[in-house]
Amino acid sequence: MKGNHMKVFTISELIETMKQFPLMQKVSPVEVVKSLKFFTDVPETVLQEIVDGIFIHQYAKDEIISRHGRYNEWLYVVLSGEISVFIITPDYTKLELYALGPEDFFGEDIVIRNEPRESTAIAFTDCILLAIGQHELTKIIASSPATYEKLNNAFLQRKMRNNLRSIPIFTHLREEVFNEILDVVKLVHVKKGEVIFKQGDVGDALFLIRKGDVSVYRAMNKNEELISLLAEGN
Repeated sequence: MKGNHMKVFTISELIETMKQFPLMQKVSPVEVVKSLKFFTDVPETVLQEIVDGIFIHQYAKDEIISRHGRYNEWLYVVLSGEISVFIITPDYTKLELYALGPEDFFGEDIVIRNEPRESTAIAFTDCILLAIGQHELTKIIASSPATYEKLNNAFLQRKMRNNLRSIPIFTHLREEVFNEILDVVKLVHVKKGEVIFKQGDVGDALFLIRKGDVSVYRAMNKNEELISLLAEGN
C-alpha cells in the first residue's frame, strides 16, 4: 500500500475546466451532483447550499483512502474505479470485507457514530471519489429522511459484517456460507439487568456480544452463583 498523495479539487473547479468544451458550457455544479444516485432524494435547494463544500479526491492504485483506527471526516461516493475495504483479523491476516465500485458510498459512520474507522479502505484501481464533509452531510440527512435511512442501513450491515468477521469462528468461513449466516443474524438490544435466557431453557440461538458485558450465573443450592463475566466479542 502506498502513502497518501491524493489530488483534491472542487466540483466548481471541475466544471470550469469542462467548460472549455462547447457541449459542457451550460452544465452547473448542482446538475453534476443531481445526476448521482446518492443525491436522488436530496432537495435541489439543499444541493445549492452545499455544492461548494463537496470535493473531488483522486487516488492512484494502492493508495490508502482511510485507515483503521483513525478518524476520517469524509463520506465518499465512488465516481470511477474500485475500492477494497478490509480488516486485519485476530490471526493478523488481511481479510476483504467488501469491494465498492461506481455510485457506491462508504464512510457513513461519520454521521451515524463519531468513532474511529473500523476498517481500512484502499484504491484497488485508480479512483475518483466525491468527498462530502460532515457539515454538508448533516444538512443532507436533515432534509432527506430517505438518505439517512440509506446511510443507517449501510452502517448496520457493514458493522455486523465487520464484527462477525473479527470473531475467530467466522473469520475464515467461505463467503457464501458467511453470507447465509449474516442473512439470519439479528441485532438485539438488551437493557441492563434484563435476563437473556435462564438455566434450563431450550437453546435456540447463539449469542455474540457486540457491545457491553454479560454476567453468567448458575443455580447452586437454591442460590445463584456468578461463574463468568463475558465481554465484547464473546
